[in-house]
Amino acid sequence: MSSLSERPAAVRLPITELGPHFGAEIRGIDLGRLDDDQVLALRQALVKYKVLFVRGQDGLDDSQQIEFGRRLGEVPDPRLR
Repeated sequence: MSSLSERPAAVRLPITELGPHFGAEIRGIDLGRLDDDQVLALRQALVKYKVLFVRGQDGLDDSQQIEFGRRLGEVPDPRLR
């Protein structure tokens, strides 16, 4: 993660912890329409909880999922393995 993830997020996400050591659920967000502050908050939640479940993302097509992944960090090309 870049130094961007080291600054405090300007927004709070609706996060529910699922376990004592890792895992959280986030509801009520659209991964295809996040602004930069929401992406930062999501990246910080991913670092903290290690596993995130984001419900209700049925509308994301393949290209939107790849674009969302790029906003979180580098997306490796699976064909290069």
